[in-house]
Amino acid sequence: MIDVKFYDSVDDGLLQFAVVVARHRGKWVLCKHRQRDTYECPGGHREPGEDIADRPEESCGRRRAPRNIP
Repeated sequence: MIDVKFYDSVDDGLLQFAVVVARHRGKWVLCKHRQRDTYECPGGHREPGEDIADRPEESCGRRRAPRNIP
């Protein structure tokens, strides 16, 4: 099992990826993974020189338009 820890602050250089856990209109926001048949929280690895605060917007903004999942 993975141990998840939450911190009040962390050195920006240590952050390698971001994950977005969000709800919209009462439903969880998930993205279909293009290489697997799964739905996951949007996120991604940090690009060189990228501000980690921009990663969630990039992860969500480039996804296809939302649709209802049965």
